[in-house]
Amino acid sequence: MNRILLSYLAAGCSAVAAKAAPADDIKAAVQGLSSSANYTWTTTTTNNGGGGGGGGGRGGFGGPVTGMTQQDGLTIITREMNGNQMSTVTMGAKTVRQNQDGAWMTNEEMMAQFQNGGGGGGGGGGGRRGRGGFGAMATPIPAKQAADLLAGVKGDFMIVNGGFSADLTPEAVAPMLTFGRGRRGGGGGGGGDGQTPPAPANAKGTVTFWVANGTLTKYEVHVTGTVQGRNGDIDVDRTTSTEIKDVGTTKLNVPPEAMQKLNG
Repeated sequence: MNRILLSYLAAGCSAVAAKAAPADDIKAAVQGLSSSANYTWTTTTTNNGGGGGGGGGRGGFGGPVTGMTQQDGLTIITREMNGNQMSTVTMGAKTVRQNQDGAWMTNEEMMAQFQNGGGGGGGGGGGRRGRGGFGAMATPIPAKQAADLLAGVKGDFMIVNGGFSADLTPEAVAPMLTFGRGRRGGGGGGGGDGQTPPAPANAKGTVTFWVANGTLTKYEVHVTGTVQGRNGDIDVDRTTSTEIKDVGTTKLNVPPEAMQKLNG
């Protein structure tokens, strides 16, 4: 059991009603992750029921997402989808990703291929816009996402399953229910005119952080609510877990073809 957790238990906190708020310890751990030279993470998303797997009528999420990033911003993200692995590499504002054949392409090349009737690549996204993927949801970087989650906490933290758990504000939960989609094009579902869809109803969520020896090792988000889909309301009940490891020892091995594309 980590030292931070022991200190709170020693202060008389119980698993049911721990009133001490370790926000400062979590904030320090998140800041430490943000300033680390590099790290690796794995994110797994699970639907707990309801029909809102993708938050807007989209289905499953495929397998886990694995990412590696370093201080200068170079990041490689690999997603499993339908038994295949496809990767995305980003550096600053530049992004390259693999198409369905494994070839590395820029977003512009991916768009052109899609418009010409070719298949794109799932890359680091998770959507299924045709067989493309250039329009897929972005995979958040843990240091940034953890900071945003901490900022969205309301009330006190509780000790739950060895971690520190708190409720999230509805405003923090809403983008996670819809993956941040502000507008929806296409037909049906109340968003066909490109207008901003209604905010999710009954948006609720919790976040749990695990900290060991001052290091953020895991965080988990559970969100529920109702979003508007193309064919009516969709109930969403989703849990997303992100485990962090190899802080300071991760080595990014970016394929030469991808680096060549990144460098223009």
